[in-house]
Amino acid sequence: MLKINLFRYLDLNNCLLVFDTLIKKTTNNKDEYLKSIMISPSSYRRAKTSGNKIGIQIVKELCQKFNYIIYDDKLIEQLENIYNDVYFSIYYKKSTSYDKYLEILEQWLEKRYIIFPIIKLLKLFILINLPNSPQNTLSENQDLYNEILDYQNFYSRELLEILEIIRVSFTNLSDNDLNDNYQNELSCYTLATKCYLKGKYIYSLYFAKTAKEKFIENENYKRVYYINLTLLACYNALGKYEDAYSLGTKQLYSLTANKNYEFEYTATRMHFLITCLALAKYDIIVSSLAKINKLSLTELVCYLLAAYKSNMKLYNDVLANTINIAQYEKTLKTISDYITNKNRKSDIELLTGINKNLLQIIKKNF
Repeated sequence: MLKINLFRYLDLNNCLLVFDTLIKKTTNNKDEYLKSIMISPSSYRRAKTSGNKIGIQIVKELCQKFNYIIYDDKLIEQLENIYNDVYFSIYYKKSTSYDKYLEILEQWLEKRYIIFPIIKLLKLFILINLPNSPQNTLSENQDLYNEILDYQNFYSRELLEILEIIRVSFTNLSDNDLNDNYQNELSCYTLATKCYLKGKYIYSLYFAKTAKEKFIENENYKRVYYINLTLLACYNALGKYEDAYSLGTKQLYSLTANKNYEFEYTATRMHFLITCLALAKYDIIVSSLAKINKLSLTELVCYLLAAYKSNMKLYNDVLANTINIAQYEKTLKTISDYITNKNRKSDIELLTGINKNLLQIIKKNF
């Protein structure tokens, strides 16, 4: 697992890399600008490469010019601790509130510390990983993301990994994006999900398996359960039902013994039911769902279809007991018309709330 070390930022000379960007935003001629404020361009360049007391003095002068303040070693230590606390909780999907961290970061930004690019990087990393983050999080923070990209040269190797994780959240999945050499498993985790949603299933499998290997190495089993959900979805989408059945069986068995993973269990069960439907294992579907009172729409449809293939009396009973569920009534009636009357005018692809892999199985097998 990534360990963030901010030791290099104890040397103020590194802040000249921040001023490279700030000056570039001010003028196209850096040397002329430096001369205009009585700073030797050659001294500036030497300080960036070798570091010296003159460089520290230049940093102080530029801070005054751009209205930023110098930080101390204590700030670096605090920032490093927050980085590692945040990364650990996100990596292991710990249920954590980041409010106190965001408040501290905002205070530091208001004070205008020259190390602001690192503070903003952490802020954005938190924002895109907030629990129940709204769908418009990325669009709302596009400007912050663009600003962070301007300071890439200032980031250490560890911070570039954080930037990589952020970048894949904002990427549009071009061929170049998918063929990059990603260093962090959280990057691969995000890419696996995004590729699946875009229908790029082979890429999704690759990124999911790459992430899973590292999660297992770090005993990050919660992430393993989540990445297995993506694998199950991809296997079903690609028609690799035997692979999906094997993985789903193992994950359900593992989750049955652990009561702290209710969401993961329910999500795994949904994918597994779709697999069983494709493999005509109708008895497993019926026995799995018969005693469950509250089912999702996808589960209800699986139950209805398995009953139809198993026993018409059971099918009629299931339909009678579920057709009056208000939010599902129209969908269940459409499915029933489709399979019993072969009403091909009923465009089931327009139905919402049903897993897309299930719809493909219905069209193929019913």
